[in-house]
Amino acid sequence: MPFTAEQKEHILRRIPYVPKGFMRDYVVASVEGTLPTYYFHVFSFMKSAYSDELPEKDITGATEQGEYGTKQVYKCQTTYITGLGSGLNSAVTNGVIKGEKLIEAIREFRKIATVDKFQVGDPKNVERLARVNGILDRVITYLAPIGTPEQRAQSSSR
Repeated sequence: MPFTAEQKEHILRRIPYVPKGFMRDYVVASVEGTLPTYYFHVFSFMKSAYSDELPEKDITGATEQGEYGTKQVYKCQTTYITGLGSGLNSAVTNGVIKGEKLIEAIREFRKIATVDKFQVGDPKNVERLARVNGILDRVITYLAPIGTPEQRAQSSSR
């Protein structure tokens, strides 16, 4: 349901009290009606900012410093998979993702990801990682704004 101009003004006046980050961005996008762009950026970030590396040691709660002194984070971490599943569910619930085939693929991904978890040294990890990147690619392409490389790729594959 769209917000009235008065509701938007009231919410945006209060936004300085919401800490910066994805939650604040989500509130602003909800109010301004730009949730598709918000989710596009969230999933693009999740695709590019997390490593595809499959460490040969347990990284549960890892805090090791990666290149440039930043914390190294991996797509194979349980917190990543949980966050991805929640984000995908939120995009569907908010009506941003409406394609039935994609919604079904998201449901299937979430169902499998909760039981088929990454395990150190498991040869199936490569397949699990491909599943993560595959759903991200599909969602990013679906949400891609007109004129972006992702959107042009989607248009040319039709």
